[in-house]
Parts: sequence; C-alpha cells; structure tokens
Amino acid sequence: MMIGHICETYSWHILLSWLPTYFQETYPTAKAWVYNVLPWLVCVLANVVGGYVAEWCICKGFSVTCVRKSVHMSSQFLKAGFLILAGSMQSFTASVLCLTFAVAVSGFHSSGIMSNPQDVAPRHAGAVFGLMNMAGSILGFVGVYFSSYILATTNNWATVFNVTATVNVIGGLLFGCYGSGQALI
Repeated sequence: MMIGHICETYSWHILLSWLPTYFQETYPTAKAWVYNVLPWLVCVLANVVGGYVAEWCICKGFSVTCVRKSVHMSSQFLKAGFLILAGSMQSFTASVLCLTFAVAVSGFHSSGIMSNPQDVAPRHAGAVFGLMNMAGSILGFVGVYFSSYILATTNNWATVFNVTATVNVIGGLLFGCYGSGQALI
C-alpha cells in the first residue's frame, strides 16, 4: 500500500509542478488557462466518478481488495499510457488531451489506495494515511528535483514522462501483487 501510494504521489507532484512549464516551453503561444485549468477540473470529476464506481462495485458484491486493486491498477496503468503518449505528441490539442486524461485518472487513486488505510487499519487509519502521505511527499519532492535534472541534461520531456510512467507501472504492479483490502489491525 505504501509503495503504491508513493508511486502515485511521485507522478502527482511531477504533473502538478511541471505541466505549466512543459506547455509554456513546448507550445508558447497556447492559452495558459486551457492547460492550467482543464486537467485539474477534469480530475475533480474523475475523483467523484471513481468514488461512485468503487462504491457501486463493493455494493454489488465485489471484494474490497478486488475493487481497491482494480481501481489503483487501472489508474496507474492508464496514467502511464497517457504519459507515454504525451511524450510523442506534436500538437497542442493532443498534448492537452493526453495530459488531461493522465491527471484525470489520478482522481481514481482516491477510491483506491487513498481509501485503503480505512480498510486495513480502521482504528489507525489517520496514522497510516499520515505515514503514507509523508513518504509520498518526500519522494514527490525528490521526483520534481530528478525531473529538473533530466531536463537540464537531456532537454527532453519524453524522458521525464517515460520515467514517471515507469514509476506508475511499478506502483500498480506492486499493489496488484501485494495489496489488500482486509483489516490487518
């Protein structure tokens, strides 16, 4: 659970910190409000939809473990795919769409691993979530710095997106293999 959240938070910090710079450098004549508002607005909607879908699945009899794993893995794998695509896009519209979808599927994370501390440690969920968020924020900070290093040495946004996609795939696979929705403590 911890590693899956850390991987998601890594990519969240990269997108939050670097998307405006990416669009400003790659498409200098583009309207800033489009790439600064659209991805995050769609993410809010995806967050709500993801929560309803996860709850509906649980109410229909799917196990909490199955739902949490499915939501998290789909979030991570879809985000990785959109990031890889974004690195090869040549038009502003295609880039905005790919990165909007990458940010939007991050919203599904809320009904995956972010809800998982309540499942595995109901009486200690706040402490577990606090530890997860602390570790995720540390790696998010490191990821933003590492991305600046990649950009300074290669000047290649596709490399930043590919590294971030790889981190997402690792987080999705690890939670898919080892995650649980059963109360442990």
